[in-house]
Amino acid sequence: MVNFVIAESYLKRAKIKFELFYYFMKQKEYTDVIKESQKIVKLCQKRIPIKSGVKTPKCPDSTCLIFENRGKLPEDLINKIVSLCRQYIWLRS
Repeated sequence: MVNFVIAESYLKRAKIKFELFYYFMKQKEYTDVIKESQKIVKLCQKRIPIKSGVKTPKCPDSTCLIFENRGKLPEDLINKIVSLCRQYIWLRS
């Protein structure tokens, strides 16, 4: 039960970061746009496995874990996650 509270906390924080993201976009502060978008992705990476009932390891990058357990996710999220994983891998290279 506590994990779901943590998952909702991650979502709340991601929404706040998303508002900052748009503010920095309007201000054309692209360095901050990149930083905030990275924070949003990390928060979502932490939330998705918890919300899906997948036990997460204590590692900084859970992209592979999410991708490997995509069968446990709702169908409408799978295509979005695959696209985000590809973009994430491209950005990290």
